[in-house]
Amino acid sequence: MHDICSVIAEYNPFHEGHRYHLMQAKKLTHAKYVAVILSSDFVQRGEPAVFSKFARARAAVHNGADIVFELPVQYSCAPAWRFASGAVRIADAIGSRWLSFGSESGGAGLEVPDEEDGGYRDRLKASLKEGNTFARALASASGEDLMPNDILAREYMRAIRKAGSGIIPVPVKRESSLHDGTGSALEIRNRIKNGEKYSFGEDFKEEIPVFTEDIFAPLMIKIRSLAPEILSQHAEVGEGLENRIVSAAGKAKSYDELLFLVKSKRYPASRIKRIFINILLDITKDLDIKADEEPAALRVLAVNKERKEILSLLGGSGIITNPVSSELTAVRTTVRATDIYSVFRGGRSGEDMTNDIIV
Repeated sequence: MHDICSVIAEYNPFHEGHRYHLMQAKKLTHAKYVAVILSSDFVQRGEPAVFSKFARARAAVHNGADIVFELPVQYSCAPAWRFASGAVRIADAIGSRWLSFGSESGGAGLEVPDEEDGGYRDRLKASLKEGNTFARALASASGEDLMPNDILAREYMRAIRKAGSGIIPVPVKRESSLHDGTGSALEIRNRIKNGEKYSFGEDFKEEIPVFTEDIFAPLMIKIRSLAPEILSQHAEVGEGLENRIVSAAGKAKSYDELLFLVKSKRYPASRIKRIFINILLDITKDLDIKADEEPAALRVLAVNKERKEILSLLGGSGIITNPVSSELTAVRTTVRATDIYSVFRGGRSGEDMTNDIIV
């Protein structure tokens, strides 16, 4: 293991609460290096990130991170268990001693339950039948009403256990004054959507924001041009959901209407939104299986110029500083996703190959 504390994040966008978390992670672990594992241009809630991964990675470095790795799109825009599994794989592959994440409870009561318990499995199945997301069903099966970040925190701990990793989990309690109200990521995104310029440092100054509505037209073209049997091959599509999507796409006049027509108690909005992204990006179940079978994709997005010796430290880990020659499925899929995202922000293709990682 290396003297590295990894932090899993979306930074959508980066704000004061995120800077606080980076400071606390370093303070609690005394780690020599802090590595951020950052979501790609498409995030876990099934939306494009408001700002590019390059801008968010620079902001992380300018506010305490030493190096930023990308969480490939097949994991960043995925159910909580898959998101956590992908991030833990990266943290483990770079030899992290600690893994820090935000938590409403600060880690209290987040012990992973015994999944072999028959009663637990029965409660899990019952909760899933009620239409809960898998992560929410896991919390319900444990007899708990966990907050969103606590649900994800438990998934990190579950992923660490399943991987047989020696990584030490380090939850950091989210400070409401930094994450709620006008300072929360959601509130910031809403203000940006209403035309307000985001002025947290210089990293977002020239950025063109991207919103979910921006993907509606190309998404509709994709859905209407694909047969149901092809749609059924995309990640998270199942139980005949492809037919429901085709039907909705024949009527919807906006993204919100499309989502409304497809979602239901059985099919929660978060899952449907991720499916829309999978269709847009051609992410299939087979591609996910291939990515899982291959080594973790250790794609570097940014490095602190004062701490770039970490590249040498991790040189034997298979880190990727330029993805141009990578044959890994997760890398190639994510490069393609970035090129598609660039269309919405007025960018050019191939930014993954030309982006300067030294910040």
